[in-house]
Amino acid sequence: MFDDYRERYRWVIRGFEFVQKGTTYNRNAPKLYTRTGWIISQKVGIADEKKQYRRLLREDDEFAARQAEQEIFVTNRDNWLLGHAFYKRAEDLYENHNGDIGKETRLLFFGRAPMNRIRYAEWMSIDGCGVNKTNTPLFDEENCAKAWRLAQEDWESYSNKKVETTIPDKVDPNKFRVTSLNVQREAAEKIQEYEDQLVSFLPEGETRETIVWDRWNNELDDKQRASLYERVKEPFDENNYNLGKQGFPTRVVRDYLDGKYGEQPEWKDWEKKLYDLRMSYVDEDLRELAKRPELLVSEDDEKNYSSAFSRLTDWLGRANQLLQITPEVLAARARPEKKSEARDIVAEIDSLSNEERFSRMFRDIMGADFHEMEVAFEQTPEARSAREHRQAVRDRYNAGQPEEANKEFLASFDSWVALLHREDFPKLKYLPQMTSELMDETEKYLIVLEQLETVFPKEFSFQEVIRRDERIAARLKAAADSEAFIAKELEDGKIKEARDDALQLLSSWQGYNGNNPILELGPLPESVGSVFNAAKLWIKAWESSPETELDLAIQTGVFNDYYCRDFIEFMIQKRDDSYAEIEKLEVERMNDAEKNFDALKQEIDLWAKVVESAPVLKYDSSSDIAAQIANTVQEYQTELQKRSENIPDDFPLKAFLARPDGT
Repeated sequence: MFDDYRERYRWVIRGFEFVQKGTTYNRNAPKLYTRTGWIISQKVGIADEKKQYRRLLREDDEFAARQAEQEIFVTNRDNWLLGHAFYKRAEDLYENHNGDIGKETRLLFFGRAPMNRIRYAEWMSIDGCGVNKTNTPLFDEENCAKAWRLAQEDWESYSNKKVETTIPDKVDPNKFRVTSLNVQREAAEKIQEYEDQLVSFLPEGETRETIVWDRWNNELDDKQRASLYERVKEPFDENNYNLGKQGFPTRVVRDYLDGKYGEQPEWKDWEKKLYDLRMSYVDEDLRELAKRPELLVSEDDEKNYSSAFSRLTDWLGRANQLLQITPEVLAARARPEKKSEARDIVAEIDSLSNEERFSRMFRDIMGADFHEMEVAFEQTPEARSAREHRQAVRDRYNAGQPEEANKEFLASFDSWVALLHREDFPKLKYLPQMTSELMDETEKYLIVLEQLETVFPKEFSFQEVIRRDERIAARLKAAADSEAFIAKELEDGKIKEARDDALQLLSSWQGYNGNNPILELGPLPESVGSVFNAAKLWIKAWESSPETELDLAIQTGVFNDYYCRDFIEFMIQKRDDSYAEIEKLEVERMNDAEKNFDALKQEIDLWAKVVESAPVLKYDSSSDIAAQIANTVQEYQTELQKRSENIPDDFPLKAFLARPDGT
């Protein structure tokens, strides 16, 4: 209700102290301490005005004096640390004084304090609140790294803590199941050891890989193999956070098909064979539609397109199941003398898997995979450097120095990428939380680019992060498939179809870029190139059409307003090396008349490269860039006339020559 954030802060503190007062009357109520800790942590730490609130809290001497008189006293004036103290008090009451926390999940209850330590360390990297009078971060061992070390200690202690849950034990219903976050990791390591032992029980010459290939050929039928076409063509990366292990069988199949384990004559030209097999299970009346890339399917056909593959989708689950090399599969193929021992190991694995899944559930809730890496990697020089450059971005930007802010942003990106390449964090780049955080940083970079009225550099270190984003990677693949499909249509003489499909691909890019602000500013050569390729295919299709159709399209302005037009022209103006060189030559000609003709000739060659990349400029009569080209060509003609010379026969910009009617 108050416009002044300082007044809002005072109400937050009043609310906190009101609840805190309850702890003086209910000294053995952990839930009340938890609630009090939550209010000071969250109401200050995640509010829209969190930076201001944290500063006001640090400077609030009256609040500090009142807190000094309380049971819980934290000398460091920080909302996260004060909340941490309340959470620890709640833990003590629950563990040592028979405090009741009701049905609350115990692992969540004990997770609050370590999460506050992490939040404190994160904010030390943002505002340094409490370490100096100016409230600026100090990226050093004593402050930033120390905060993360304390967070790591808290997190490791929490991860190792075995906690009784609220879920009954199946063996003894009178007890509750006990677990910890680290049970999952310990169980997974033991399971792997047991599985390796089962592999050692296999007959000589048999491996996981040979079993997969045998099952592909002898256990799966044609419809199941057909359903795996996409998975075999693009197997899951073994380092994929969620799908790496699941993708093992299809990676093995792909290796066999590619000849890694010797030639497979029955699978020669496997991709076409498998594709044809896949199509044979699509209803005949939908087969032509099913051959089209998804981006080239019209809205009217989307439902039919999905149903075309419905049977294959149904078969996919069973196919995956048959290829998975489970402990049971390994035990069944064990040597006779090892069968009994193998069965015992399978029983052990089954028990461990139960514990692993139970612990995994809580790890996923707490984001443990990321946090246990975060508290470690944030102590590295690379992470501190990234944070320091990021703070410099804010300082330079707020000082009205966007060029310097741009340099600092790129330096921050370099530091993050250096961290991703460290050998001691091999899985970090595959964690979705890390990718998400770095993509958020990329989006913030847009503010600086827009201030500079420019686009992403052609090459910069964060391109590998953007390429790894699953949505963007899928989009680039879909676009490449569409380009190949349109090129094949042109090759087969399906000109009208190619023309329509190329325009649809351009339309899809315009919609996709419009919903993805990062891609609007061209972060990847591939994404920019795909738009330009779609436009080139569109023009190639038009130029392959009857001349009367092309002339009519020109006359009716078809090329003056097409999908992605603004994007293409903006990229030329901001990213094209030839265009940048032309601008320099224009300045030279203005300042030195003697260089005029030589510079003009260079400009003609450079404009030819621009038109080669964007041939639509030949037909866009309302384009500013096309007008620039036409003016340069006209000047060149004039200079040739002065020299009594004619336009060369191989002149690359004939489309821009003035016609007899002056157009």
